[in-house]
Amino acid sequence: MSLLYKPDWKDVKQHYLAWWAHEAIGRCGMAVYAPRDNSPALEPPQQPENPVDCWVDLDYVTARNRYTHERTYYGGEALPHWSGGYAGQNSLATYLGCPITLDRETGWIDPILFGDDWDVTRLKIDRDGYWWKYNTALLERSVIDAQGKSLPVIGAFGGPGDTLAWLRGTQQLLLDVAL
Repeated sequence: MSLLYKPDWKDVKQHYLAWWAHEAIGRCGMAVYAPRDNSPALEPPQQPENPVDCWVDLDYVTARNRYTHERTYYGGEALPHWSGGYAGQNSLATYLGCPITLDRETGWIDPILFGDDWDVTRLKIDRDGYWWKYNTALLERSVIDAQGKSLPVIGAFGGPGDTLAWLRGTQQLLLDVAL
């Protein structure tokens, strides 16, 4: 397999395999992301009027990825990746029912476990929920759009500590642990 935006992908893949095997590759590993020389004169995609659509409009996300890839040099072990961005909309907390507020730059997740309410048995991943369905569609789109060009990624789901902080609220979780 080769990648349009990473012509030396075969060599880089071997570097990653060697790194995971604790083998030397003859130099330090590095990832360099920089503006590409002679990049095409593309206009950036028009941001949607609604800030939430910056994260959920799949056509805009696709255009944003293409624009970024066309204008970026990926040196060393840097890899082009097709991404929907990381505002929290793809976290375990949203799949478990935490509401999220998105703006153009980031997102805020509101907790759903309050006071002495520690009944975590009611927490289930809602496969019929908006964010589960959206992120499934995002991943499907990324696999199609990235094919032969970049690597599809969905983002960080959030580690256990992050997920607990989102479910309970960071300040409350810290108090829970301290007491």
